Amino acid sequence: MPLSFSSLCSDFYINQRLNLKMDLPLRRDTILSLFERVRKVHPQMDRLRRYANEFALETSAADDGQAALQWAAVRKTSLRSGVANPAGIEEGLALHRLLLEVAPFYLDINGLDLEHLELLFGFDLHAQGNHDAIVYKALLAGSPIGALADRPGAVPVECQPMLGVCLSDTPEQQTFLEVKTRSTAGGHYGAAGRAVRTSEEESPISVYLIVRRLAPAKDVTRLPQVMAEIAGEALEIIESVIAPNVLAPLRSCIVTG
Repeated sequence: MPLSFSSLCSDFYINQRLNLKMDLPLRRDTILSLFERVRKVHPQMDRLRRYANEFALETSAADDGQAALQWAAVRKTSLRSGVANPAGIEEGLALHRLLLEVAPFYLDINGLDLEHLELLFGFDLHAQGNHDAIVYKALLAGSPIGALADRPGAVPVECQPMLGVCLSDTPEQQTFLEVKTRSTAGGHYGAAGRAVRTSEEESPISVYLIVRRLAPAKDVTRLPQVMAEIAGEALEIIESVIAPNVLAPLRSCIVTG
């Protein structure tokens, strides 16, 4: 993963979702042609999976455990993709960019069909013990809403803050910050849509930053450019807000117990 994140989290991933208004053509030849086009650029994605409500192309687990894990999936009204633990941001965005470039032509998507495009930047911090207590101590202790847990004998049992804002003059772009807690061992799926790691000893606290652009483009050829704009704004928020004010305090509480 990028060196700037390696000291703050255990796993890092970038997921993309393009939501559509009309059903996609899920014919056999259509799906196979799209996935074969993706595989030409990303040959490590060589495992075709069929789930209850989607077709997916995934990376086979690397023997050395060092390569980024990638997946792409087509559902009835959405196109999704994810990259876990990329070496850098550009590597993490390459699969998403490719899908936005080629999928409209394989799946007959046009500008009228676009509902929203979003990027999710996820950070997992593996931690033992009461995740809710960790999140409370790191992010809410001393705050007006945290006063409930300041009462004698109080033990946090549900502390998963979420905040959504519009950061522009128009409501077309929305930004969400969400913290997810887990207190049982094992893998997780969460907003990522795919398991990132499974542990017998500890589960992660996950931090999600989601930037969503409604009606992202009238011309589908602009989708890669829109994604780049969303990614740039998300990275600025991560650097200025998420890393110093969310990830660093959580990491400090986990390390100090």
